[in-house]
Amino acid sequence: MAVAVLAALGLGAARIGTGSAAVQQTTTGTTDSTTASTTTSTSSSTTTTTATTTTTSSTTVAQPSSSSPPVISGQAVVGQTLTASTGTWQGSPTFTYQWLRCDPNGGSCAAILGANQPTYTLTSADAGTTIRVQVTGTNAGGSATDTSVPTAIVQAAPTTTTTRTTTTTTTTPTTTTSGNATGLIDLGNGVKSIPVSSVSLPDRLTASRIRWSPSSIVSRETPVTVQVQVVDSNGFVVRNALVYATGVPFHRLSQPPEAVTNTQGWATLTFQILPSFSLRRGNLIVLFVRARKPGESALAGVSTRRLVALRIG
Repeated sequence: MAVAVLAALGLGAARIGTGSAAVQQTTTGTTDSTTASTTTSTSSSTTTTTATTTTTSSTTVAQPSSSSPPVISGQAVVGQTLTASTGTWQGSPTFTYQWLRCDPNGGSCAAILGANQPTYTLTSADAGTTIRVQVTGTNAGGSATDTSVPTAIVQAAPTTTTTRTTTTTTTTPTTTTSGNATGLIDLGNGVKSIPVSSVSLPDRLTASRIRWSPSSIVSRETPVTVQVQVVDSNGFVVRNALVYATGVPFHRLSQPPEAVTNTQGWATLTFQILPSFSLRRGNLIVLFVRARKPGESALAGVSTRRLVALRIG
């Protein structure tokens, strides 16, 4: 009867039960996250549970490595500058340097204090040793070091010899010096005239030429004219010099005043033969001649003096 009632009510046996379960898993479109959903249905309720799993990935950076060592270029001589290359590296590192001083065989190396640049200038302390350089490469994965081969044995700096050169200048009448350049006049034929004011020590005046007129003395009534040419130590004729002459012994000739040299360097003095002088054939008229610079002492400065003579007859 009960079955009949149920059938009448339109309820089939197949519709009655304790419940059923369905599991649904959903995967997101990323590689590192998965989501799973589970749905459970009963006649009275529905429960949904969701679980999410996340996977984190990381990249490892390799430590730098050297495939060829650093190389030193430059001359192994005190005072010269050496330059280090880094060599060849993998891992894109940054570099630091340390220069080393080693024994002649390249061993027993010690760090050179403060030598941590790509270049190093050799000092006297390096003479007789060899030099190496240590290059360290560093990146996010760590660091590594490689060392160059040693240089040749460092030689001492060459000795510099200074040679002094002495120049000797020979002065001729056609060459002027700084002291004689002022007021120079070119007279032609290689003759140059300077004022006596341009002559100073160590240059001196010289009574270089004497001319007499007449050349033969036969009478006291005939005046004797003497011309004196003055030059300096460089051979220039000197104008405006003062020339003095007197007979020796005294009182045999008259005494003319000092004469001034002309542009050609000549001064003219005229003497009269006094009665005290004997005109005997073979006797000598002797003159003391002096040339000087005005304003200077007659016995010092650039002055000069000499004796000249003319034979009677």
